[in-house]
Amino acid sequence: IYTNHHHKAVYVACDGGRICRPAIVCEGGVPRVRGEHIQLLKKGKATFEDFLAKGLVEYLDVNEENDTLIALSEAHLTPQTTHLEIEPFTLLGAVAGLIPYPHHNQSPRNTYQCAMGKQAIGAIAYNQFERIDTLLYLSVYPQQPMVKTKTIELVGYDRLPAGQNATVAVMSYSGYDIEDALILNKASLDRGYGRCQVLRKNATLVRKYPNGTFDRLADAPLDEVTGAPQKKYDIIQFDGLAGVGERVDPGDVYINKQTPTNSSDNTFSGQASTVPYRNTPLTYKSPVAGQIDKVLISDTENEQTLIKVLIRQTRRPELGDKFSSRHGQKGVCGLIVNQEDMPFNDQGINPGRTDTIMNPHGFPSRMTVGKMIELLAGKVRSLILTSRKLCIGLTERPLVGWCAHWKVAIRHSIRRLKGPSSTLPCLLFMYSCSYAPSIPPIITQVEDMSRILVENGFSYAGKDMLTSGITGEPMEAYVYFGPIYYQKLSEWLSPRRLSTSLTWSYPYLEHMVMDKMHARARGPRATLTRQPTEGRSREGGLRLGEMERDCLIGYGATQLLLERLMISSDKFEVNACEECGLIGYNGWCTYCKSSKRVASLVIPYAAKLLFQELMAMNVVPRLVLDDAGK
Repeated sequence: IYTNHHHKAVYVACDGGRICRPAIVCEGGVPRVRGEHIQLLKKGKATFEDFLAKGLVEYLDVNEENDTLIALSEAHLTPQTTHLEIEPFTLLGAVAGLIPYPHHNQSPRNTYQCAMGKQAIGAIAYNQFERIDTLLYLSVYPQQPMVKTKTIELVGYDRLPAGQNATVAVMSYSGYDIEDALILNKASLDRGYGRCQVLRKNATLVRKYPNGTFDRLADAPLDEVTGAPQKKYDIIQFDGLAGVGERVDPGDVYINKQTPTNSSDNTFSGQASTVPYRNTPLTYKSPVAGQIDKVLISDTENEQTLIKVLIRQTRRPELGDKFSSRHGQKGVCGLIVNQEDMPFNDQGINPGRTDTIMNPHGFPSRMTVGKMIELLAGKVRSLILTSRKLCIGLTERPLVGWCAHWKVAIRHSIRRLKGPSSTLPCLLFMYSCSYAPSIPPIITQVEDMSRILVENGFSYAGKDMLTSGITGEPMEAYVYFGPIYYQKLSEWLSPRRLSTSLTWSYPYLEHMVMDKMHARARGPRATLTRQPTEGRSREGGLRLGEMERDCLIGYGATQLLLERLMISSDKFEVNACEECGLIGYNGWCTYCKSSKRVASLVIPYAAKLLFQELMAMNVVPRLVLDDAGK
């Protein structure tokens, strides 16, 4: 229910599906929900529905919010306040809530992260190794982020993370880091940084046909000369399927299926043993070897046998792979450098060695200050977990809640262990809870992070003195250096239809250079147009589009145009009559009934096809041969 003062009317929106959200009702700037209500809720003597029935909490839609004044926390209450947020972070969704310090970023960067966060490769479910998906990307070593938000804990992102904490040096290195490219440490990649697994399902049906014939699985055929199984059937076992754990190379057969030559003829009904069969094996088409992860045999609703083979590839990052931080800063891997050539700080090889180098020119125009604070907070968090001095101080404090608005807090549940070690949870970026007890802030903003850094012997600004791994000399400037949570990205592409209908019935997920790199010197051509086929999966050619053609026309590169658009595409020699201008065949004009003035010329086959299709529509194009007979 909302009022419109301009129309002098009260509107009641009763249509279904309206998006509403709850807020605490305030009277005179005082919230109706008090401490005793919270205690009843904690003890289970009251529910959220009871709060709604008593008018303590109400749902608001977008029209009602126009006439409300909603406070983020109790500190923002005024006599004019009509509602109070239950939790300020609920203004953001589950994806945007994963961003630490979003209020320090330019808003488009947060929007970019909301899109890229869905593409991050990580852990997807607890049963991820028991399921067979069409295409599944899994991170081999996912890590919890150093710097968390409250949303991360609520949605369980820290239990199924999608990224890794990389030690980042913000500096320029070798020129291969321009345009947001990243420099990666080869030793870090050897230890598993950015490594992922690609699990691809390949399925086929063993059909039963109406005439009584059926598909079958057969053992590997023998070579006619040597009598041994053929090379591409090496992994096929006696049941016609590849063995689990076997290495499958490009061109190998993993399901040796045979199909009856005539599945509609009733001649063979009841005589399945005499039916002639032809081989229709499923071969591995990826350019990179993989392993057979699972083989599943089941039945469909139509009582057909369904065979699923899950093939696994383990991939490490390479040049061109896409990475992103949680602040919309995406980039590709520009160079992989040996560990001995990477800069390091005075702590030595580990953890002083750099995992990633990021170009500092990515900060000024993007204004992602939240990423800089994340590096500082991650550095402080790693020091907190190793600093005995701070652990002793914290265990003496009665931590029972969360600290105030826009603060970095340490969670109250500190697990105390006997002996010299105490474990603390990680730093947590928090919005204030409206009903949390007020406690003295332990770690607030950048000033307190800087104070902890100074107490542990680091620069207050988060910068370190790095030593060049190439020259062995100290860098001329201090370098911003610390951990940042990085995500390896995948990318959704449009659905495509391939030959196996069961395998690719879902949108095709493709990412990384290994999936996209393609080149062709020669290959198959389309039957209709006689031009190279399209697409990487069909070994297609690289298309010279309209805009590329226009560029070549602008440059006057006529010979290159001729070579690209005809000679290397669909060059075709055709006969044309100089008299009538129509296409002839074998030196004969069927219209003029003569072969005297038939000339031979070379045109693209697509042009010849166009002329014939126009003639089929009763539109007769005629060729005018100006230089005929010269």
